[in-house]
Amino acid sequence: MRPLWWIGANDAALRRSERQILEVLSEGPRTPEEIFVEAARREDAIFMGDSSVWTIVRRLSEGPRPLVAAHVQPRDGLPSGTLTLTPDGAAVLASRADHVMRNGIDRWLGGTRLTSERLWRSTGSTLRPSPSPLPPVA
Repeated sequence: MRPLWWIGANDAALRRSERQILEVLSEGPRTPEEIFVEAARREDAIFMGDSSVWTIVRRLSEGPRPLVAAHVQPRDGLPSGTLTLTPDGAAVLASRADHVMRNGIDRWLGGTRLTSERLWRSTGSTLRPSPSPLPPVA
C-alpha cells in the first residue's frame, strides 16, 4: 500500500521515493533531470512531476548530515548541475543509520505532524509509533 511508504520505513526512516532516489545516486553522480527520469522509471505508475522529485531531493540535501550533495545552479525547471550520494546517504541507504536520527523531522503528512519526538514508522503493511522518542537533532 503506497500511503504507508509515505511514512518512513523502520530500518532507516526513508520514504519509498527517497529510497529510490538514493538508490539511483548509489550508482554514481546524476543530474537533476536524470534523477527525475530514473525515479519515474522505477514507479509502477508515474505520479510525480519534476518539481515533486526536486522537493524530495532538496529535502535530502538539507539538515545537519545531508544524504545528498547538490552542486546545482538554479534555472527554469530543474536546476543544472550534479547530485551525489554522501557517506551519510550511503549509510542510511544500507540501513546502517537512520535518516531521522541524523537529521530530525518536522513535517505534516496526511493530517499528522511527524516530529523527532512524535514519529510513526511503516513496516510496509502497517504503521506503528516509534518505540521511544528520538532525541532532538542539535
